[in-house]
Amino acid sequence: MWKKECWQGPRNDGRCGGVFECKPQKNGDRYLCTRPQNAGGVCKQGPLPDGNCCLKRPACSPVPSNRVVRKYFTLISSIALISIMTLILALNFNNKTGSIVIEPGELTSIHAAYTEDIGCSSCHKVHDSNLHSWIKSVFTDTDISNQCLDCHGFHEPQMGAHNFEFNKVSTQNALTVECSDCHKEHKGSNFEISEMKPSTCNNCHEKKFNEFEAGHPEFPEKFPSSMPNSINFNHATHLEEYFVDPKWIDKPDRDKEFATIAKDDCTVCHSIDSVKSNRIKPKGFEEICSSCHLQQVRSRNLVFFRPDLFTAVSGLLLNVSEDEEDEKIDDYIEMLNSFTNEPGLELSKLIETLDINNGFSELFLGINPLLLKSTAEKWVDEEDLETELSEELKYFGWLSGYDEDYEQTFRYKAYSHNDPIIKEWLELTLNLSKKNTDGKINESAIERLRETMLDKKTGPGACAKCHLSGLTDEVALSTQLTWKYRINKDRKFTNYSHGPHINLLNPSENCIDCHELDKSSKYHEFFKEDNLKINNFNSNFLSIKKEKCDTCHKRGKIDASCTQCHRYHYEPINKKVFNKDVKKSNS
Repeated sequence: MWKKECWQGPRNDGRCGGVFECKPQKNGDRYLCTRPQNAGGVCKQGPLPDGNCCLKRPACSPVPSNRVVRKYFTLISSIALISIMTLILALNFNNKTGSIVIEPGELTSIHAAYTEDIGCSSCHKVHDSNLHSWIKSVFTDTDISNQCLDCHGFHEPQMGAHNFEFNKVSTQNALTVECSDCHKEHKGSNFEISEMKPSTCNNCHEKKFNEFEAGHPEFPEKFPSSMPNSINFNHATHLEEYFVDPKWIDKPDRDKEFATIAKDDCTVCHSIDSVKSNRIKPKGFEEICSSCHLQQVRSRNLVFFRPDLFTAVSGLLLNVSEDEEDEKIDDYIEMLNSFTNEPGLELSKLIETLDINNGFSELFLGINPLLLKSTAEKWVDEEDLETELSEELKYFGWLSGYDEDYEQTFRYKAYSHNDPIIKEWLELTLNLSKKNTDGKINESAIERLRETMLDKKTGPGACAKCHLSGLTDEVALSTQLTWKYRINKDRKFTNYSHGPHINLLNPSENCIDCHELDKSSKYHEFFKEDNLKINNFNSNFLSIKKEKCDTCHKRGKIDASCTQCHRYHYEPINKKVFNKDVKKSNS
């Protein structure tokens, strides 16, 4: 009858909980049963006259539960494990032969070279050279990523996703990423610790895929040319018209031989000598443009003075608007009179009065004071200046007398591309347009100079014909003037390089496989705008589609892993350089 668990259960020390069902309590001259309701309640017989319970059973031998068994097993196992570890560590630290008893795995070669002198504590600070530190390390949470930052540095935030602050707030952006989430050590000296599998990237990215050809999103619109070039070069008109149409290539000032070759070979204009970046830059003006365009540079003068008329330059120097010219003509004649004495000094005074000499020291570089003096003397006497110039001097430098339109002018003619004086006046013009906040200089005078300098058809040196975008579009206004070739939009996490592709393809023939000319593009319309907005720009070329890359980068052909085209770390640096061999050789 006693083959069931009793309601008291075993005691805490594992002994039987008791042989009686209850412990009767005396109430006056009687004993009352105290068995609880969950055990059956008060029994019918009640307690015996001597106060003992009437229900008695033999004592039992409690059996340990699974929980108790697990508890003792865990305790015994832990003691055994610690004992074994202590023994192994003791053997390791007492080993005089240098053999390794504990080895988590061989480091990659580069990390092994950095850490061989100090050992594990190079990265694991709690792993010192004594037994106590090793035992302590078992119970210490080691922040290994901070140890990585002793040698490696990144763009802030260093432990943020991609070391970058994203505009869009999301779970991933707030995530702190540990180095060991992606980089696994102790896998052998030849292990590529920087190599990532798609599954690693999928841990964070919402759109998950394992193959480039099957799951990678389409490239963005206008890829890769979403930003306007700083130089207005229309590939469509050159390749379809200027390099092929007889009305252009047969002109006496055109290089027909160059055009014939360039229309079929991109490398005539684009240099492939250095292809480390994602862009292959064009060659310089002198090498690829001058044979057709140098004549335009030399043919457009910057006119400073006329005998009895204001110019854009003289209007600025005297701070006179175009509407005020008639009433201010006496001031102009007075300026010419001053040039008959000390022209250099008078020019300096005018510049100083306008407070434009700071930062613009080459506005009158190389001017011939005697030429200006002679010109002023003739004009004040209402005579024309007759000059006998050599054929060479007719084409560049400071000139005076009759110009190509047979008008009397004091002018400057650029001899070559990148002329310092024309460039200085252009930069001054744009500087005044942005920084004349106090209104000290007449806005109308500035605007007239701006229109003169930036005229694409008649502007001096023909600079605006090609450089207007780099001087006036949104990028130039928000950062700085851009004269040279502008690299396209920085794609911080893309590491595409032309190098490997150039090595596989014949660049003189196969560039058009990826860069296909868009004959319907409104490229030229962008450069006609007064306010050049980046979003309105359309490239000369069709956007490159993902399918173009799929042609080669597909399973079983060429590697198409994420890190083949994308980099995780933004602006990484090495804080330390491994130079152990150098130190040894010098010691």
